[in-house]
Amino acid sequence: IWGSDSGEYLYLTKYLLENGMMLNENYIGWGRAYPDFQGMQILTATISLFIEVPYHTSLTWLIPLISGLAIPMLFIIGKEIVGFTPALFGSAFYGFTFGVVYANSHPMPGGLAETIGFIMLYSWIKLLKNGKLIKLNPLKRSRWSQIFKISFLALLLTHHFTLLMLMGAILGMLIVEIAAGNKKIAKEGIIGIGFMSLVISAYWLIYATSFRNMLDNSAFDFLPESIPTTMIMTLIPLVSLAALWLIKEKLFLPIWIENISHSDYLKRTVGSFVGVFVIILLVLWKGVPG
Repeated sequence: IWGSDSGEYLYLTKYLLENGMMLNENYIGWGRAYPDFQGMQILTATISLFIEVPYHTSLTWLIPLISGLAIPMLFIIGKEIVGFTPALFGSAFYGFTFGVVYANSHPMPGGLAETIGFIMLYSWIKLLKNGKLIKLNPLKRSRWSQIFKISFLALLLTHHFTLLMLMGAILGMLIVEIAAGNKKIAKEGIIGIGFMSLVISAYWLIYATSFRNMLDNSAFDFLPESIPTTMIMTLIPLVSLAALWLIKEKLFLPIWIENISHSDYLKRTVGSFVGVFVIILLVLWKGVPG
């Protein structure tokens, strides 16, 4: 099977079906933190039981098919934000990139997570548009709120890195909305993301023990033993959200000059390229946890 992790996923799915529970302890496979994020295995086993197909067929055929739905989902998101034509070209280009083709050619949590993540992102955009982020009364809740919660929990169980990227994306969208003058969603948005951050921290640092150990030995290995990773991982999002709360009234969008000169355009292009290049070098040098 193309994809060296496929055997690990087959074994974990087989264990789940045969024992009715996930394999969390005594895992002897080579994958790091695989037992902690078994959303794909749960979906595979569920499909196998419901439509009565072998679990290996469900895993190797249906999971890549669901992962491929990320391409039309990106088009739907793009159409909502920038319009039909840019969304069509953007999703078409995205669908032929190596990362997407490789991820959808075999069962892979990262591929499945893209579809789930785009559903989560689209529902967040809808929530921002109708201004109903948090409603205690169930009768007043938007259906997008339910979709957002389900996709968030599914992504939490499936792929940690995609969830990390999505949290950055929804926070960035919230900041732009606040800066654009939509101050009424600031309180609900910050509280909502803060609650999600606590849920993520609890799952990653309490339940996902092998993932936490991996963080201790990679991303946070520079910390002294007196400072626990759990505290740092919990404080980072909370401090960031507290800072956003303090400056939310001062946020504004800069006024861009439409007819910029060629030299200014060149400077911005070079600056953006250098910034992205530096980030890529840092990732290659330090690596990404997981």
